[in-house]
Amino acid sequence: MAVQPLSLLCVHCLISNPSLLLSLEHALVLLPDSLRLALFNRAKQKNILSPALLDSTVFFWEGRSVADLCSLPLTSRSLDLLASTSAISLSYLSLRFTNVTDSLAATCLKKLCNLKTLDLKGCSQVADKSCQSIASGPGYNLLHLNLSFTKATSTDLDISCTSISSLSPFFTTPPTNLVKLNISSLQLPNPRISELVESLQKLSKIYLGNANLNDDIVQQCFLGRRGLVCVVLTANPHVKSLQNVFRSLSSSRDTLLRLDLAGTSVKYDLPPSPPPDFLFLKLRSLSLEATKVGDDDVVGIVSVCPGVKELYLGKTHVSEVGVRRVMEVVRLEILDLTSCRGIPLKTRRELEVGRK
Repeated sequence: MAVQPLSLLCVHCLISNPSLLLSLEHALVLLPDSLRLALFNRAKQKNILSPALLDSTVFFWEGRSVADLCSLPLTSRSLDLLASTSAISLSYLSLRFTNVTDSLAATCLKKLCNLKTLDLKGCSQVADKSCQSIASGPGYNLLHLNLSFTKATSTDLDISCTSISSLSPFFTTPPTNLVKLNISSLQLPNPRISELVESLQKLSKIYLGNANLNDDIVQQCFLGRRGLVCVVLTANPHVKSLQNVFRSLSSSRDTLLRLDLAGTSVKYDLPPSPPPDFLFLKLRSLSLEATKVGDDDVVGIVSVCPGVKELYLGKTHVSEVGVRRVMEVVRLEILDLTSCRGIPLKTRRELEVGRK
């Protein structure tokens, strides 16, 4: 049996004990750069890296296909290294919540021609320059793009095409293979959102949280669309009609697994005997958190979604009686009743399923 080097055993010990890692921060200065990088790759603690490594961390991903720089303080040198060392092989890049500027990102992204996944969530300085670089560089091959909580708005961009057939208004050539789109909190005009979603026919996962949607836009985005697996419409208070949501998604009723309506204003308004088009047998996860639903609403909703396993009812008006009625209709693996004021805390804890 091979004996592991002492240094490797130390690494494993530190990785398996994050609290110990933090408490021994002063001891990190004794580790060589190679071990620091190994630790960082597993523990993702920025304090593991020395200032010098922070300025050139990207070399750690040389020859690899994945670069996760989430929350790291980046410099122009870091991004130059990323573009120069990984341009050929890099297919996944996460810059979420970094300090990357629009100009730096634009310069780097233009060179990464093989990207399949690009995560820019929370990059508050990313706007039009970065998006134009994506369009002229990796935009053609992207499968996943997250631009939520950036400054990429239509007012920053030159929109010359009348019919948008691309990932978003700043693209002129469509990434036709895109399967996942997240533009939550990206404040595009409603007509642009519907044109955008309609143009990307291979999408199966769509995140449109806090996008100022209303019932008409929901219908325009989803009516007749097939193959959807996940639809997130959180924090859109002008979405009010559950009947409209279900009708709009009816063509995907045999594939839809997750529907998130948290923070909308939906109530149960389906007809007394819902037609088969409103029966979502495959739906597994449903969130009605912070909506206006009550006992009868929830019971009615789960009756047309009998396969639901995860149900989120936090901050709703449901009562203990309503929850027990729901549990007679569906067998849940997760039931979240956080902040349901109509149910005493002790009773909530007894009723909740799958939560510690």
